[in-house]
Amino acid sequence: MSKAQATTAAPAAPPSQLTFSGLHHLKVPVSDLDASVAWYEKALRATVQGDLDHRDPEGNLFARMLQIPGLEVLLELRLAPKAAAATDGYDPITLQVDDLTHLRQWLDHLDAAGVRHSPELRSMIGFLLVVPDPDGLMIRIHTKPAASAELDSAGADHDSLWTTPPIMKRD
Repeated sequence: MSKAQATTAAPAAPPSQLTFSGLHHLKVPVSDLDASVAWYEKALRATVQGDLDHRDPEGNLFARMLQIPGLEVLLELRLAPKAAAATDGYDPITLQVDDLTHLRQWLDHLDAAGVRHSPELRSMIGFLLVVPDPDGLMIRIHTKPAASAELDSAGADHDSLWTTPPIMKRD
């Protein structure tokens, strides 16, 4: 069967049946693949899935897949220096922990590993800490909101450079 036949063989699903079965993986651009892999291993306890390394036709390594404990999806670190520079100060990933006790355990881990991070901060619906990767991508670690939690904008640490870096402030 040709590629064209394969794409036209199945009838189109009605819009009401168009759903996703999950998230396949996350992808983060990096400027230095080795340095970023080492950082994610140290900071987030990630492990490299070497059998999933991405290489170009000449055999050059350009991406590595990592498993982060507690996440069902893999994290791809892809060598893309211009894109990595563009994400400096941005926070596209927020990881969740069960509660403030677990958040403080992460603070202790990051301190012991010598990884730069924010202090414990108050969000609009819990607590968080912010951890910049080697390219300045801000990864947030956030407590799971209680079932009865309501947004509390007034109590959040809006003025912290960790939660609203200059790159995100409106002119």
